[in-house]
Amino acid sequence: MQQTTIYDYIGIETDPVFKKIKHLKEGQSVELGHAIVTKNEFGLYELETKSDHETADDLVDFYNKIVLQNMELSHE
Repeated sequence: MQQTTIYDYIGIETDPVFKKIKHLKEGQSVELGHAIVTKNEFGLYELETKSDHETADDLVDFYNKIVLQNMELSHE
């Protein structure tokens, strides 16, 4: 069974995390908990933690990775 969030029902566009990532300009970063999110000079989104470094070119896919990772961390 897949866990859902309130934003699955009211829209991810209302999620403050989504808004922060969406408004990043190239070269800007934002710290989200234990992760740093950057929009690099190529327009790719990067998620960097102590153990992982992932990239994505699609904002919604990238956001979903962050939400999934956060849910996994909250269950540890």
